[in-house]
Amino acid sequence: MYAEKKYMSNELVTLLAACSISSESSTTSFAFQQFGNSAFNERQLSLGFAKGLGAVNAGLQFRYVTTKSLQDKIISGMIAMAGASWKMSQNVIAAVKLVNPQEFFKSSDSSTFRFASAFHLGAGYQVNESLYIGMESIKAEQQPHGFAALLIYKPAKKYLI
Repeated sequence: MYAEKKYMSNELVTLLAACSISSESSTTSFAFQQFGNSAFNERQLSLGFAKGLGAVNAGLQFRYVTTKSLQDKIISGMIAMAGASWKMSQNVIAAVKLVNPQEFFKSSDSSTFRFASAFHLGAGYQVNESLYIGMESIKAEQQPHGFAALLIYKPAKKYLI
């Protein structure tokens, strides 16, 4: 559970509740998130499943999103994601993620709202127990190609409170 009131403003309230159930080789997750106020808000409800298959891990997530704007216009829809990671060596990991993959094969001249498709391809290097460095290539529908750099540092336990 998580709650946040940014800048002590009622306009920027975030609530999040999540739980997961893990077994030896798989995990199922459930999450609810709400952001905003009575004038604008967004709610997300998601269900995910991941399975470890040795050096490869694969997962699916389905997310239902509802957004309400100031004019009481409500936009809602389902986002589907599929992803996999491959531990290529002791320190090198590669990953791929498809967001709304079925939309890659449909015509884009539909007049109804739908969430955009995206393709992510990334790789990273586990320098040591505390440091991970990675890069991701992102191509979203009707958007220019982009790149993201990732640096994760986990402080040593003796420095944590």
